[in-house]
Amino acid sequence: MAETIFTEISGLKHKIDLALDKKNFEELNNLSNSLEAIVKTLVGDRDTTHNLSKSEINTLVELLEDVARYEELTKKQFKDYTYGVSRSRKMHEAYKQNRG
Repeated sequence: MAETIFTEISGLKHKIDLALDKKNFEELNNLSNSLEAIVKTLVGDRDTTHNLSKSEINTLVELLEDVARYEELTKKQFKDYTYGVSRSRKMHEAYKQNRG
């Protein structure tokens, strides 16, 4: 079971990287929720937590580092996105006020 979970985690990490590249925040949210559910399943299984190999533990450590990186990238990208939307709205309002 743990092997399947680690395969799913790897696939989700790849999809999250793609969603970050595309700045697709909706997909990123869905993938993040899926990753959270899988990790909760892994951590909730008492047999798995006692029988993890060294490489699986390293994979989980890397996952923690990746999640921190995802969080920082998402914050930055979302901040840039909201700034762009706000700027666009202000420009549109200024255009509407000055056009007639």
